[in-house]
Amino acid sequence: MNLLKRRLNPYAFLFGALFLPLIQVNLYTGLVPKWFCAVELAFILLLYIWQQRMPSSITWFLLLFVAIMVYSTYHTGKPLAYAIYYSIQLAAFLLLMDLFFQIDPMMVLNTIQYVMGLLILLNLFFQLVKPDYFGVSPTSGNNYNLLVSDNELPYYMVPYMLVVAVNSFARHGRLTLWNFAIITLAYGSVVVSWTATGVVGGAVAYLSIVTVAVLKYPRFHKRLFFWLVLLYIVVFVSIVVFRVQEWFPYLVEKILKKDLTFSGRTGIWDEAFRIIRQHLWLGQGTIAGGRLTVIPFDITSGTLVSAHSYFLEITMQAGLLGVSCFVAVWFLIGKRFTAYHTTSNRILLVASLCFFAMLVLYTTEGWLYHTFQYTIYYLLFACAAPVYCVVPIPNQAATNFNQIRR
Repeated sequence: MNLLKRRLNPYAFLFGALFLPLIQVNLYTGLVPKWFCAVELAFILLLYIWQQRMPSSITWFLLLFVAIMVYSTYHTGKPLAYAIYYSIQLAAFLLLMDLFFQIDPMMVLNTIQYVMGLLILLNLFFQLVKPDYFGVSPTSGNNYNLLVSDNELPYYMVPYMLVVAVNSFARHGRLTLWNFAIITLAYGSVVVSWTATGVVGGAVAYLSIVTVAVLKYPRFHKRLFFWLVLLYIVVFVSIVVFRVQEWFPYLVEKILKKDLTFSGRTGIWDEAFRIIRQHLWLGQGTIAGGRLTVIPFDITSGTLVSAHSYFLEITMQAGLLGVSCFVAVWFLIGKRFTAYHTTSNRILLVASLCFFAMLVLYTTEGWLYHTFQYTIYYLLFACAAPVYCVVPIPNQAATNFNQIRR
């Protein structure tokens, strides 16, 4: 009977039912009415009241970013409809993840692993059998896929690989063969789509997970998270500002199969910097599609493109104040990593490295309102925050379900 109760966790069904409509999936997104996310947001707020809980500090900062974006959209005279829709959807997702990570973090990991795992397997099937089944972008030629387009797939796969790895380390103290196979298939989907930054960032996450898994006694330095953030700042400035990729033409053109402008992104970044200077502190807000378009991609068709860099897009939409919200989230997570040590070194190490992989992805792409990508913030916070406490026993798996939940 106890085993049956564990498997039929009512919170898992509730979480799954709320989770699926809030993530962008080409298979069914168009079937979900736009007003439904407002209903979900109201229901989730009622759950907070019923559970007598409050959002965590990282959620407040992410919600502040959302509020700044909406205000900037209004302040610069742009239509508010899409800004309100995307802000409500993202706010609902952030509050959902925060609440259920507080209630039962292992249930959240398990539910995401199986629900998203099924979607990822179906996505890979269509990639291999009928890659253009869900349509092809008329401008970039990317397939739209069952989940999202080729360029956006890594923002699903890297957080998902981390979810599977942490779930496996927490429950078994190791990366099981089954979970290794799931992670391999997730990265395989990125390789099939072959977006250069996605392949590189995905490889960082995949190799990090495998390496940490095979280490007998992995060591974790309490300041590793901050070191990796500083390293990424150097990478970002080197590529986006100083264009060091031009010094390595063989790597970019022969191996990654891209030109030295990253398919025209360098020109887009220059224009993005110009627009950022116009509204440096509060940004420009957003418009249709959740992106602030910057320059014409095709004059004849009138198609416009975004900044094609996550942090440029944040700065364009919400200014330096919006960026400061994300910096605050990083600081809060990093502070937990330096101060709290009841979670295993293996989990803290792989979480830090996969976050760095996610930052690598953000260099040349980034859509702010893909909700699932924010899972990684709550998973990082859960790995080190005593309010969540994913694994209460250092360097080994919990011995029973109650120890995992705590």
